[in-house]
Amino acid sequence: MNWLDQHLAFLDDVDASAWTSRIRAFEVVLVLVSAGECWSIAFQTWPATQTFRIIGLVLSTLCGLVALSSRFRRQGFVALALTIAFTAWNSFPLTPNHGYLEIFLCGLCALLDPTEQEEQRLLIRGIRWVTCVIMFFAGIQKLVHGYYTSGLMPAFLLMEPRFRAIFGLFLPRDELQRILSYSGMDGSGPYLVAPPLFLLVSNLVWILEITMAVALLVPRLRTLTVFAGIAFVLAIEVAAREVFFGMLFVSLSLMFLTTDANRRFVPIVAVACVVIILVRIGILPAMELH
Repeated sequence: MNWLDQHLAFLDDVDASAWTSRIRAFEVVLVLVSAGECWSIAFQTWPATQTFRIIGLVLSTLCGLVALSSRFRRQGFVALALTIAFTAWNSFPLTPNHGYLEIFLCGLCALLDPTEQEEQRLLIRGIRWVTCVIMFFAGIQKLVHGYYTSGLMPAFLLMEPRFRAIFGLFLPRDELQRILSYSGMDGSGPYLVAPPLFLLVSNLVWILEITMAVALLVPRLRTLTVFAGIAFVLAIEVAAREVFFGMLFVSLSLMFLTTDANRRFVPIVAVACVVIILVRIGILPAMELH
């Protein structure tokens, strides 16, 4: 354990005095994102919402409130993890990838007690380490499968208007029209593209993911990398509009800073969740969210 502790020390801060408040803020965001997404999906198809989503909505809210209590925090996060797993199981294969991340993070929070100094240190390290792992393997899988090195995946995504508004800017008009002439079904295509600018943007996605994952492990580069990573994710979210994943990733990234930035992020997440739910209910104008 001493050997492991020494080799993970680079994930620590010089000043650990603010760890407790930062962990608390992270947990609040995790609960808001987990429960808020259940509410958002349930109201998206209301009143035809499936029963398991209504159950998930109720349980995630109750478990989240328990998780934020001081006395039953651990039990609350265990229950919240099980609730998200229940929803993921019933919605498979349409389960969003970040749902599994939420389960893992809830389990991590349940396993470690932030009121104990050593466990607090491990929790900070765990949150930071999983952030690096996510970014690194997100880039690796894009590289290994080759869908981004050849521009194939971004080209296919042009079939959706939300992605077309971004990736379409880097294609000549005739090439864009060629891609849009396909049906998007099996056997259509080819979606291979040659314009250098489009290929550059496509390859920058996996290059930046791997580079930032490594840079976060270097204390001197962390602050710059955190803001670069947040800007990168926000740029992606303009097209993807995976708002809940975006908020969760920003919260993860802010845990690398030595300031209380993640505590200031909590009210932003709370307001965003309320706005999204009001959109789903129909009180606010409709917008495309995922």
